Parts: sequence; structure tokens; C-alpha cells
Amino acid sequence: MSTLAHNCPMTAKRTLRLSTVITLARSRRALAGLDNAALRDVGLTPSEARIEARRPFWDLPRAWRGGGC
Repeated sequence: MSTLAHNCPMTAKRTLRLSTVITLARSRRALAGLDNAALRDVGLTPSEARIEARRPFWDLPRAWRGGGC
């Protein structure tokens, strides 16, 4: 039995929904288009924004994963 299956009941397992993936892809695309002033407003450096914008759509932010499952 894998650690994931052991630690997370079936009802707690999360699946990627198409709308979540689309939203994430759009957000990262928008982030890539922000100028330096807008990036300062959201607390990111251009380098940090570039790194985030280049992440693949299936790579969810840790906060979105929740619960360690």
C-alpha cells in the first residue's frame, strides 16, 4: 500500500478538475504579462514571476493541494 493511499481516505483524495487547471494556466499566463510595477504590487520580483509563469499547468501550488493528500 502506498503512503498516499494509507494516509488519505478515498473521500479526501483530490482530483484535478478541468476548471482548476484552466484557471491556473490563465493565471500564470496573466502573471507573465505583468509589468514591474504590477509585480511589485503583488509582492513578486520579475524573476519569481518568470519562474511561476513557466511552471506546468498540472503543477498546483502547495496551498491548493491541502491536507497533504
